[in-house]
Amino acid sequence: MGQKSNLNTVREVLPDISLSTFSRKKFVYSLNFSKFWSILLQKKSVLCLFAQYFFVGNSMFLFLFLFYKALKLRNYRKRMKKEAKVLGCKNFFSFLFERFQKDFFNLNTIFLKVVVMNKFLNKQALKLFYYRNKKYLKSLFSRRLPLFLDFIKLQYLFLTKSLATKSFLFILSQIFSTLPKHKHGRFFSFLKESLNFIVFGFQQKRSVCGVKLVINGKLKGKTRAASFILTSGSVPAQTISLRIEFCQLHVHTIYGVFGFNFWVNRN
Repeated sequence: MGQKSNLNTVREVLPDISLSTFSRKKFVYSLNFSKFWSILLQKKSVLCLFAQYFFVGNSMFLFLFLFYKALKLRNYRKRMKKEAKVLGCKNFFSFLFERFQKDFFNLNTIFLKVVVMNKFLNKQALKLFYYRNKKYLKSLFSRRLPLFLDFIKLQYLFLTKSLATKSFLFILSQIFSTLPKHKHGRFFSFLKESLNFIVFGFQQKRSVCGVKLVINGKLKGKTRAASFILTSGSVPAQTISLRIEFCQLHVHTIYGVFGFNFWVNRN
């Protein structure tokens, strides 16, 4: 009997890469390039939601879809007048592009286009999400109001198919990473209400038919590892006829390493 293929690895979400006169070297460096930019922007409080690459001849076209966190936007408002005077100057990002272009890709030109996803947020929908999750503000988001605002915005982008599954799982891991063990139960109730609202509650732009989240680790401070499984809607994981997205993430906390596995059934 033949070995069954792992559907989770088949559904792993990779950057969108269009192949035109594409070589193995360009493919490897393009993946490393996406990881480099996501890590660099993450340290600057900017999330890279999508990254698309197009190779035409000896040129590279790069499209970045970014999300600025609430803390970053607050700092930009304070320094808006100072930075407006030096926008025409050569900055550090252009220097990185030139060095990476000469040392790795050996391309003639790199075209960059950046799309800020904060412009596509709906204020009325954000108010609805805010009042639904307001009761968890003191228990889970104490002294972390910018993280609470980021979760509300990313939840709306996730519903409108403007956010990758891995980016939404990343914001959930940030909420969980600093919680003490006596608040794990409160976090699970927060997940149940949030995921049920994603599948059944928000009917304006419904794009999710079902979600499944599995958390593995020493939950609630127990000595043995346990699993928390949350399912909402229909998530058939043993078929490839439906559009099911899968991603996994390791979260490092003071209680050890926790594993997050996330399945999403899209329309």
